[in-house]
Amino acid sequence: MREAILEENAMFLAISEILMSSTMDEDEEDTTPIPRPMHISRHTGHVWVHKVLHGHERRCYNMFRMHPSIFLKLRDILVERELIRDSRYVTTSEQLAMFLYAMGHGVATGAMCEHFQHSSETISYYVNRVIKAIALLRFTYIVLPSETDPVHPRIRHDDREHGEDYYFNLRQMDNVEEDDDTPDNPNLVVTPPEMQAGEILRTQIATQIWGCIGVQSGDKN
Repeated sequence: MREAILEENAMFLAISEILMSSTMDEDEEDTTPIPRPMHISRHTGHVWVHKVLHGHERRCYNMFRMHPSIFLKLRDILVERELIRDSRYVTTSEQLAMFLYAMGHGVATGAMCEHFQHSSETISYYVNRVIKAIALLRFTYIVLPSETDPVHPRIRHDDREHGEDYYFNLRQMDNVEEDDDTPDNPNLVVTPPEMQAGEILRTQIATQIWGCIGVQSGDKN
């Protein structure tokens, strides 16, 4: 009789362990996220760029800071020099658009991912790729300003409190006091406080461009 009771208790314990193990497995499955595609919108970056380039020219200028004909010419130059090329999922137009959109608006990477429907790794890869490509055009198209170059009147006399960056040549400003010390670098960039957060990405990209130009110029010299 005692042996029968022990066997029965052992059976109940075994069943209890099986049920508890099954319950724990179900709980773990419920808390584990199910992998699924993230960028699945039909409004892809390729579609958007195509519509912008073939739509109203002002729209292209607002998005990429240049007119469609200039955009396409720049793309063709980069392609002809084999500096960029179509990949399996990203065309050369979209690659250039990523760079110009990031440079022109200073948007966050997360917003770029949603806008172009690509991962942050893909966005970063092609933006940096175009940065290096643009830097390679330095000897043909890029001329660095000297300290004696005058500031364009449209920029110098722009007194807006909001909008684009403010570039000032302090040696030509009327409100510079005679007793003030002239800085070593006469060209300054002043960004309003409310715009500083949005300027981070644009500043990083610009820094990389000029860094590439400086390093590669040194290599040639």
